[in-house]
Amino acid sequence: MSIALVHGINNNSRIAKIKNTFAEQASYELSSRQQKVLLYLIAKIDTRLKDFYYQDITIKELEAFLKIDTNSKWGDAYSEISNFIIEMSNMQFFLKSKEEYEGNKLPIPINVFQQLEPKKNDVGESIVEFMFSEPMKNYLINFTKDFVQIDTRDIRQMKNRYAIRLFQMLKAVFNNKMKHKNVVVKKITIEELRFILAVDNKYTSFKSFSQFVLKPAVKEINKLTPIELILQDGKKLKYIRKGRSIHAVEFYIMANKKYVHPSQGRLPFPKDKNKAKRTTKKAPFDIEQFKTRYSRIYLDLIKDIQRQFPQMPMENQAWQHALMNACETWYRKNA
Repeated sequence: MSIALVHGINNNSRIAKIKNTFAEQASYELSSRQQKVLLYLIAKIDTRLKDFYYQDITIKELEAFLKIDTNSKWGDAYSEISNFIIEMSNMQFFLKSKEEYEGNKLPIPINVFQQLEPKKNDVGESIVEFMFSEPMKNYLINFTKDFVQIDTRDIRQMKNRYAIRLFQMLKAVFNNKMKHKNVVVKKITIEELRFILAVDNKYTSFKSFSQFVLKPAVKEINKLTPIELILQDGKKLKYIRKGRSIHAVEFYIMANKKYVHPSQGRLPFPKDKNKAKRTTKKAPFDIEQFKTRYSRIYLDLIKDIQRQFPQMPMENQAWQHALMNACETWYRKNA
């Protein structure tokens, strides 16, 4: 059973951690803004806990996250955000089961939220109270491997709904194999791709699917995210035919060298060793160097974490993770 806590551990992370099964196989239909909200709420989960708990987030914070263009007119932000959150409250995603009917695998529906409700808090602020459903524990907490981390800053500029969903899938694939290869190949059938992008009954011809779904998504991923999809001949994706029809597509995925990560130069992927001398970007955060160079700050941060988690031993993985985050946050702001 999920536990409702009055005061849960506050998680200010921007990173949404998602089980690969969900990132690579789940089918759901949400607008680009709704997908951003979903990932933003996932990032607020404390993955150290074994159960979900009721959390809330202010409409003002959501508005600041979603409002990329400060000159655009939102009108009544409360009403606009509330409306599409109400639509999300009954959200389901689908995975294909092993059961088949007439050669097709049947989908399994899974509810995403136990509660997602706009309301006012005790001090009159407009908030969204939320808690994920019990089945989502399999995809959002209680895992130590086979998961992808989506930085919500990476998807904040994106506008194409299919690009956001495709990015999650391909980043999970790339992260899983990037330690062994510079370029990762993902072959996926058009049928599977249609299912994941929730366009089974739209853009029925491959020409329209390619023109209105696939190509715009690839273009936005290459422009705005830390992964890049290599295009065959510089123009086309690699399509695989079965007879006269297009049966599958192969994505060639690599780290996007032109991408500038929002976190003050921190690289989302390891540097290319051959170009290390020519790069001007900061190196990834190194805790050992931090302890040596900022020893006094390091000791102060240890005391801060001890005050936050007085009952938790220092050897605990969650305690060490909190300390690492505190050190890196201080370094990014002050170094």
